[in-house]
Order: sequence, then C-alpha cells, then structure tokens
Amino acid sequence: MELHASLKKNSIFGAYGKMCLLAFVFHFLFIFVFTYMQLTPMIIYHIFSTTFFGILLLLLKKSYFRTIVSLFHLEVILFSCVSSIYMGWDCGFSFYIVILLTLVYFWPYHNKKIPYMFSILEVLAFLLLKIYTAYHAPLIIIDNPKIINTFYLFNALSSFSVIIFASFISKVTSTLVEHDLIDTNYKLQEMVNYDTLTHLWSRPFLTDMFNQTRSIGADIAIVMTDVDNFKSINDTYGHMCGDYVLAQLASILRENCPEKSGICRWGGEEFVIMFYDYTLKDTITVIEDIRKTIASYPFQYDDIRLNVTMTFGISSTSEASSLKELIQLADDRLYQGKHGGKNIVISPYNE
Repeated sequence: MELHASLKKNSIFGAYGKMCLLAFVFHFLFIFVFTYMQLTPMIIYHIFSTTFFGILLLLLKKSYFRTIVSLFHLEVILFSCVSSIYMGWDCGFSFYIVILLTLVYFWPYHNKKIPYMFSILEVLAFLLLKIYTAYHAPLIIIDNPKIINTFYLFNALSSFSVIIFASFISKVTSTLVEHDLIDTNYKLQEMVNYDTLTHLWSRPFLTDMFNQTRSIGADIAIVMTDVDNFKSINDTYGHMCGDYVLAQLASILRENCPEKSGICRWGGEEFVIMFYDYTLKDTITVIEDIRKTIASYPFQYDDIRLNVTMTFGISSTSEASSLKELIQLADDRLYQGKHGGKNIVISPYNE
C-alpha cells in the first residue's frame, strides 16, 4: 500500500513538475514573441513569469509541494487575466483558467475544501474577466486579425494538450488508487487471518480452514499446546522476553510441522495445530519430535538463557466432528499433561 501511495503522490507532483517546466518554456518563448511585437509591458510580465516558474522548479527539488501547487494556480489565473485585459478576450488567454479547473483536484492537501475554494476562485475569475472584456477595450489594439487568430489557435491547442495530459494523469492516479484499495484490503485480510506477533493463523481463520477441510471429507487431528510456566517468564524477565519466546516458538512450530498442517495462536501462550490427511499415530510422532526440539532449543534473550518446554493434548475426528468438541478434548488432555508433570504429549493412546 505504501508503495502505491508513494507512486500516486509522485505521479501528481511529477505532473505539476512537468507543467511548471512547460510554463517556464512557454513564458520564455513569449518574451521573444512580444519583443518582436514591441509590447514592452508583456515582455516585462513574461520575464517575471519565467523567473517565477524557474523558482518553482527549484522549490520542487526541496519538496515544497503544497506551496508550488498553490502558486502555480494563482500565477496562471494572473497570467490569463493580465493577458486578456491587455490583448483582448479574442486572443484566447482565458483558456488557461479552464485548464486549471481540470487540474484543481490533483492536490496534495489533506483539507478537501481547498480544491473547491480554488475552483470557485477560478470560475469567478473566468466570469469576471469575460464581463470586464465585454465592456472594456483591450489596452493594446491589434489590427491584424491573423495575429489574433494565431494567438487564439496557439492558446487553444496548448490548453487542449494540457487537458489531455491531465486526463492521462487522472487515469494513472485512479489505477494507483485501485491498487491502494487492493493492498489495503489485503492488509486488512491479513490482520483478520493472522496473529500480529507470531504471524500464525487467527482463531477465525482456523475455523474457516477446519470447515473447508472437513467439507472435502479429510480426517483431522487437533493439537492443543501451551507453554509451561509462561507466567513466571513474563513475571521474571518481562513481557518483551515473553513475546520473544512466543515468536521463537511460532518459528519452531512452522519449521517442524508438515505441509498438511496449519498453526493457530489460540490466545496468550496457547497454540492449536491442525493436521489433515495425517494418521493419528503419525501426528503423535511429529508432535513428540517437536516437543523434544523445543525442550532442547537454546532460547537466548539478551544475556538470559531460558529453558522452555510445552505440553500437548491431541484429539482427532475419529472422536468428534466439530472443531469445538475437538478443541475441548485436546484441551482436557493438555491439562491432564499439565497435572502429570508437563513437557509431555497426551493423546487418546496414553490418557
């Protein structure tokens, strides 16, 4: 999710970066156009704008994204108004305000009201500019219709090109948002299905897997296991040490359980292992090996050496059909093992 969020953010800022660069080139070229036309006020304005967008490009490298986006919109509004008032509405400089309305929702702001505020500002600027130019002649009268049409066509084509570019960015962004949603759903599903500390199955996921496995007629053995004297580990060495033990035990269980099995953190220091398509005798053999592995494992937390053991209770679908009944049977045998000295495996064969 974080990767796609980063890509989405970079695509938006990359788009504004490209538009700042285009605006820089655009205003730079207009300096020569208006120099040829000998329109000094427009030359001065475009020197200012070229410098302005050069500064924005430098700010872009420093990641001042909100400032850049706000200033970009304000300068384009100013440029459209100044150019239309000076040269007239018919030259098509008002098109650039319309462009802004297509870009206003690509914003890096958390406050959702800001894009609407800018869009209202841009609509008002467009309407007021139209009203003003309808009742006031341009400051410079251009007698040659070809020049006016040339400006109009150039501004129209430039505007349409930016709108097409914005629609492309919109599609890219929506695709990345879709990926964000998929990743978020995946993360949420993982949170539901897996325990955070041990990355083992959760209770609901164990129930789902049990029901799916039973639906195809597979035999199942349920193993209930508990860390011996776990409370004393927490009380003596702290909960961080306890978490280390649980995480390490989860790793040992994963490494030593066969492919046709699943491990669930049932709660606290309790674990449930589900074996399927495995005979009860084979299950007991695997669990006995795991018990010995844990008892001999060198648990080391900082400079503390820990001796950790686990007690196991086993039940199978030859005794009961529901997961609740199997858990209860395995749990009864687990506590039988606890009272029988701990670090032992209790099954239907030795209870």
